[in-house]
Amino acid sequence: IYVSAWHYTEDIVKYISDKLIERNLEVVVHNLEVVDINKLIKDLVDSSAIIIATPTISENAHLLIIQASYLIKILRPPTKYISLIITYGWASIVEEQLKNIFKDLKVEILNTIKINVRPNDEDLKNLENLAEEINKRLS
Repeated sequence: IYVSAWHYTEDIVKYISDKLIERNLEVVVHNLEVVDINKLIKDLVDSSAIIIATPTISENAHLLIIQASYLIKILRPPTKYISLIITYGWASIVEEQLKNIFKDLKVEILNTIKINVRPNDEDLKNLENLAEEINKRLS
């Protein structure tokens, strides 16, 4: 699930999706700017893991991500794992903000990846490691 302000988050989602697909995991990507809410709900209740990718807007998660996070909280899907990918330019409280929304769910929050605007080599390695971690946990 993602929103992209300047396409950087979208590029990151494409990268992590490709890495998950390389590991033979089924991946469904939802751009919240154009999502069919019924399809999103169907996919959420069928998901074992959810990756949420958001830009930081005035230190906060994008509003569509906040709305989707509350939807996840209300639906309580059988998801076992949630991972956060956050892009930012300066300060960000997104990790704490989203973890607070999910605190009552029985999910494990995997490593949060914070990327300053565009991913560097270390960020790409962290994304690859996340894909491997999700693969191990779901296998």
